[in-house]
Amino acid sequence: EKDVALEIALEVGELVKMFHEDVEIIYTRSKKAQFVELRERARIANKNNADLFISIHCNAHPRNSIFGTETY
Repeated sequence: EKDVALEIALEVGELVKMFHEDVEIIYTRSKKAQFVELRERARIANKNNADLFISIHCNAHPRNSIFGTETY
C-alpha cells in the first residue's frame, strides 16, 4: 500500500506542478522505506501554513468483486 500510495502522490505532485506552477508542494515523505506518523504529517502541514493537505491511501480487500473509492 505505501509504495503504491507514494507513487500516486509523486505523480499527482508532478501534475500539480505542470498545471499550477505557482503552487508549492511539500511532501511528508519521498522515500519508500520512510514512514511518517499521522501527527507528524499534520505538524508539517501546519508548520508550513498549508492551504490544502492531501493524504493518499490505498485500501485492499480479499474479494476482488469489492471496489470503489473514498473521499473525506
